[in-house]
Amino acid sequence: MNLVVGPFLRKTRAVPKVSMYTALERVDQCLKLITNTGAMGLTNSTATLGLNLTHLLDANVVVTSNHQTFNIIIQVQTETLVMTGCIIKDAFHNMVNPMHPTYLISLDRQLIVNSDDLIEAIYTHL
Repeated sequence: MNLVVGPFLRKTRAVPKVSMYTALERVDQCLKLITNTGAMGLTNSTATLGLNLTHLLDANVVVTSNHQTFNIIIQVQTETLVMTGCIIKDAFHNMVNPMHPTYLISLDRQLIVNSDDLIEAIYTHL
């Protein structure tokens, strides 16, 4: 973006381009936040997931959440894909470690552990 100040042109601070690796790292951070905090992490990371998936998939991606469920809506040209997921309390882990509860992420009946699993689940449906 260029900003005109006075009689000369001065460039504003350049916004760094987001790389694929950075986007995958951000998706991994969001998934980790969700597995550690549950519904609160899902609410906090919904927008970040949508933006980074848009960058990674080169498509229009909207992520919506409602307490413990979420939808990923992907629009590629004329096709629209809607995937539904939920977060599940990890009962076995929570019995063993009651002070540090964790959650599992399921998307269309597939367990999602990291960004690779998420991207693979999306591409299998596209």
